[in-house]
Amino acid sequence: MVSAARLPGATAADRARDLHARLGIPADAARVLILCESSHWDPSWLLGARGYGRIVARILDRALDELDAEPARIYSVEGTYFLRAYWDARPAARARLVRHLASRRLRLAGGGVTSPDTVVAHGEAILRDYLVGARWLAERGLDLAPQVAYLPDSFGHSPLLPSLLAALGIDGVAFTRVDGMHVAGCDRAPRGRYPRPGSTAARLLDDERSLDLVWRDPAGGEVLAHWHAFGYGQGDLIAHRGLTRWMGLPLAIASRGERAVARRIDRLVIDLAARARTPYLLCPIGFDFVPPVRRLDALLARYNRGAYPTTGVWTLTAGLDDYLALVEAHRDALPVIALDPNPCFMGFPASRPALKAAYQRMVAGLLAAEAQAAVSGDAAHAAAVRALWNDAVVANHHDFVTGTSRAPIVRREQAPLVAQVIRATEAPRARPRPPAPSRPRWRWVRGELAIETAELAIAIDPMAGGAISARDRRRDQPWLAPGSLGVRAYHDDGGLWRLGHELAGGTFARRADTRDRPAQVEVAELEGALRVMIRARAGGDVPIELVIRDDEPELEVAVTAPPRRRTTWTVTTCGELATSARLRMAVPGGSVDRPFAAATTPTYWAADGLAEVVDATGAGTAILSALPLAVHADVDGSLRWIVHRHATGERADGWLPLVGFPVRGADRAPYRSQIVLRRVRAGERLADRIARTRTLRELAAAVASPAAIAGVQIDRPEIAIAAIKPAWRGDGVIVRLIAPTRAIDPVRGSARLRWPAPLAGAWLCDALERDRASLPVSEGTVAVPLTAAVISVRVIPARGGAR
Repeated sequence: MVSAARLPGATAADRARDLHARLGIPADAARVLILCESSHWDPSWLLGARGYGRIVARILDRALDELDAEPARIYSVEGTYFLRAYWDARPAARARLVRHLASRRLRLAGGGVTSPDTVVAHGEAILRDYLVGARWLAERGLDLAPQVAYLPDSFGHSPLLPSLLAALGIDGVAFTRVDGMHVAGCDRAPRGRYPRPGSTAARLLDDERSLDLVWRDPAGGEVLAHWHAFGYGQGDLIAHRGLTRWMGLPLAIASRGERAVARRIDRLVIDLAARARTPYLLCPIGFDFVPPVRRLDALLARYNRGAYPTTGVWTLTAGLDDYLALVEAHRDALPVIALDPNPCFMGFPASRPALKAAYQRMVAGLLAAEAQAAVSGDAAHAAAVRALWNDAVVANHHDFVTGTSRAPIVRREQAPLVAQVIRATEAPRARPRPPAPSRPRWRWVRGELAIETAELAIAIDPMAGGAISARDRRRDQPWLAPGSLGVRAYHDDGGLWRLGHELAGGTFARRADTRDRPAQVEVAELEGALRVMIRARAGGDVPIELVIRDDEPELEVAVTAPPRRRTTWTVTTCGELATSARLRMAVPGGSVDRPFAAATTPTYWAADGLAEVVDATGAGTAILSALPLAVHADVDGSLRWIVHRHATGERADGWLPLVGFPVRGADRAPYRSQIVLRRVRAGERLADRIARTRTLRELAAAVASPAAIAGVQIDRPEIAIAAIKPAWRGDGVIVRLIAPTRAIDPVRGSARLRWPAPLAGAWLCDALERDRASLPVSEGTVAVPLTAAVISVRVIPARGGAR
C-alpha cells in the first residue's frame, strides 16, 4: 500500500486523494487524527498461551461485534498467532472472521505470526515469521500478505530492519521502544529527564521534531517509518479516566461525555502535532490485552460534528497502512535517517542464555532439515519441516527468545516447545572439525605458562588469576595486553531487561575479579590442540577453559559462571591498538559499525554472534559466538562481554521494584559460556569471520550447513547462503543469500549461483516467495544481481534433476 508499485501509474498524491475519499476525510481538513486501534497480545509472558488465549478470544468476540455495529470502523490485529487459536476454538465465528478480514475492516497490522524481536532473533527465522503467517492466511483463502510491519513492544530493533522488511516486500513500519525514551513505570527518574541526550529518542523528538521518517539503513534498505513516542497505548483512555487500561484490570472507568472525550482528543492532537511534518497524526490504541473501545466511531463522529468546524481536525479509525499511505504523499518533507534505535535495554541479550542456545540449535536444525528436503524432493519431509516451522517461529516473540518471560512460563511452555522442535527435526549431522596437523608447544617460564603456535605466542599468569597476554607471531605484532581474559563479577540491580546502571537509583558495580587472586593452571595435550584449565575465583569458583590449536590465530574460551544472586559476569580482553579503532558487529540482516558509547555508559551492544574492534589498518580482535553477545568496547581495542546474569528483578535504591518490569527470576544453574577469540589481521574479510560464526552455530547444533547439504556454491565468498528450502508458493527451491552491508564491505555487480544439477529456470523473488524478475540460467548456474542485503532466488531444477 505504501509502494508506488502497488498502483501502477498512480502517484503518491493520487493515492492519498483516493484514500481521502474512501475514508471520508474532508478535502479542507487542516489536521487528520487517525486512531489505529488494536490490542497487543503476547503469546506467553506473565501468563501462558492458554490463559492469554481465553482473554484474546473475548477481545476478538467484542471486536467483531463492534465491526458489525459500526460499518466504517477499522480494528487491527498485529499477528496471526491468536487468530489461529481463535479459528480453532470458535468454528462458528469463522465465517464472520473471514468476512471482516476479506473486507479489510479487520486489518492485519503486521501479518507475521508474532510481533518478533529483531535484536537477538535469528535473521532467517524473522523472515519465516512472516512467511508462516502469510501461508496460514492463504490456506484459508485470504490473500493478505503483509504490507506494513508493526513492532509495538520489541526492545529496540536491528539497524538493518529496513533491509529485512524489504526482503519481504514490506515498505512501512511502526515501532515504539527506542533508546532514551520515557516509559511510564520503568524508572523513578522524573519525566523531565527524558529523552536522554544523545539518544534516538532525543534525535527524533528534539532534533528532527518528527515522529515520521524515512529509515534508510547502511545496506541501502529503506522503509517509511512511524515512532510511537507516547507509547503504543497512547489513546487507550480516550473514553476512560484512570491510570491505564491493561490486562482487563480495574485501573480505569468509562468516561464518555462529549466534553471529556473532546478534551482528550484535543490533548492528543497537541502532543502529536508538535512533532508532525504532515497534516496526519497517528494515535495508537492498544496496550496489552485491552478490549475495543465501545462504539468508538460514534464518539469520533460526535467530535467531528461539534469540533471540526472550529478546529479543522478530523478524526477517524483506520489502519497503519492507511496512515503510511497518506504520509507517503509528503515523503519529501520527512527526515531520512540511518536509524540504530539501540540499545533500548542492555540486559536481555544476555538473559537466560540456555534458552537462547536452544533457540539457535532449533533454527540451525530446521535450516539443515529443509535443505535436505529441497535436494531430495521428499514431499513428506518438506511438509514435516514446514509444520515444525509453524511452532518454531513463535520463539521469535519479543518475550520468548529475549528471555524476559516469567520463570514458570519458560519452564512449562517455552523451553519445552523449543526442545520438542529440536527432537522432531531430522537433519544431516555436521562433520567434526579435523585435528590440526601439529600441537602447540608449551613450557613454564618464570612462573608463567608460555604457549607457542604457528600463529600466536601466549603467556598465562597464574598469579593474575590465569589472565593472559598474546602476540601475533606471523605479523610480529602485539595482540592482547596483559590482564586479558579476566572474569569480573558485578553487583547488578537490573533485571531480565536492563543492567543496573540503566535505571535511576540502580547499581552496576564491580564486586570481584579473578585477576585479584592466584589461580591454578593445568595443561592437557589433545590431538592437534592444547586444553588449558584455569581454576580461578571471583566471588565463587569460576573455571576458565582454553582450547588452543596450532593452525588458527584464535582461542576457544569457555567460562562457567556460578548463579550468584544479583550478579552479572563479564570477561575482558585488554587492547593493544595503537591507532584509532572502530567497532563493528553482526546484526540480524548483516553487519554495521557502531560507536563505542551510546546515551547510557558503559554501553553494552547486542551483536548477532560477532563483534570486533579493529584499527585503521583493519587489524584487531574479534569475538565469535554461537549465541547473541552483549558486548562493550573501548577505543584501545579492549572488549568486555557478558557471560552470565543472575538478574532477579529490577529495583532502584536497593529496594524499590519497578512495575513496568514485573518479571523476576533467571537461570538458577551455572552456565558454561563459549566463544572464540580471534586475531584479526589487516586485509582479512569481515565476511570470513561472519561465516566462521555461522559454522559455530552449526557445530553447536551438530548439523551441516544448508549449502554443504545441497551442494550449492556461489562464486563470491563474501556472500552467505543462509537458507535452501522447498518453495511453498510456486515450484522449485528458494535460496536465500545475505550480502555484506555496503558501508562496510562493498558488493557490486552480480554473483554466480551454482546448483548441482541442470536448471530449467530461475527468478528473483521476495521472502514471501512472490516472483519479481526472471534470471539468466546456463546449465546449473544462475547470474544473481546483488541489489540488496537479503536476496531470495527461486531455482527450478530441470526434469529429472535434484529438486
